[in-house]
Amino acid sequence: MRQGRGNPPLILNEDIASQQLASGRQDPDPPRYLQRSAGHVERAGGSGDPQGHCLSRRPGEKGGAAEQGKPFPDWRGETVAILGGGPSLCQQDIDRLDCRIIAVNDAWRLCRHADILYACDAAWWRKKGPSQTEFRGLRVSLQHTDAIRVRRVAGIIRFSVEPGKVVTGSNSGFQAMQVAAQTGAKRIILLGFDMTVTRGVHWHGPHGEGLRNPKENSCHTWRRAFRDAAPVIERLGIEVINCSRETELTCFPREPLEDALCRLSQTNTAA
Repeated sequence: MRQGRGNPPLILNEDIASQQLASGRQDPDPPRYLQRSAGHVERAGGSGDPQGHCLSRRPGEKGGAAEQGKPFPDWRGETVAILGGGPSLCQQDIDRLDCRIIAVNDAWRLCRHADILYACDAAWWRKKGPSQTEFRGLRVSLQHTDAIRVRRVAGIIRFSVEPGKVVTGSNSGFQAMQVAAQTGAKRIILLGFDMTVTRGVHWHGPHGEGLRNPKENSCHTWRRAFRDAAPVIERLGIEVINCSRETELTCFPREPLEDALCRLSQTNTAA
């Protein structure tokens, strides 16, 4: 199911912000996840960078910049599946995938061959992060120093395709979706994006070791971030398919994974 590479144009944050301002869509009372981002831009990698460029660290390195503007792989035109942490995530669905995969937080345990592991919080990496032998893919984080670092975007931006920058959305799954977009992905499949705690907090049960677990008000904030970003994602020409078995995330089309994979396979064959 891996796609051939095309060259879709990427719209940078400044373009989207200009469009929002021109259309009068600036919120007088921005949501909490945007308030937390505003005015709080972190330089990646912990190194001073007077130009504000994105510096990255790969596992085992003590610094060093990635090629400017290209912190992530080139997956232009491809399909990327993102594995969330909801109770609906299951091994059976993961085993069906034949595409690029981004695992979020503990999801790497069900998919050690994932291309990217994304986890925002430094505390999660310290207490639950895999060793180099346990996971050999790319590691990306907002806070962890032994990973490719991304930066918070300040201002009214709803979704970032500028390499190495993310709107936090208050959750790693939302940030991982921006990483997928920054690789040039044409389609994004969501699994385990339940966005509610009514059926439990995670597929693996609650986090221990002092790590935070979501509450229903957290899920409300997450859903709002995705809902606000959905029109931007659509304008970018990225198809998002929510294949989670159970979900309260309604801003993207839902489809059973088997049906989605069959449809995409037929589309690729016809092309």
